[in-house]
Amino acid sequence: MEAAAKAGSEVVILIGDAPYYGPLGFRPTVPPTLLLPGPVDPRRILADPLVEGVEAKLVGMMRFRLIA
Repeated sequence: MEAAAKAGSEVVILIGDAPYYGPLGFRPTVPPTLLLPGPVDPRRILADPLVEGVEAKLVGMMRFRLIA
């Protein structure tokens, strides 16, 4: 989480089980508006925002940005 914040990320996304990752700060995207390519159960898309209010930006197909 610290490395992501230092790199300028606004949110950390993972695919997993909310009961397991919830204690670490990850929550399901509600409603599940964030999409990933491939077969992904939208209920398993979890986010831990690093910037307040970033959840409103989690809409549409997820794109990846490489950080050098």
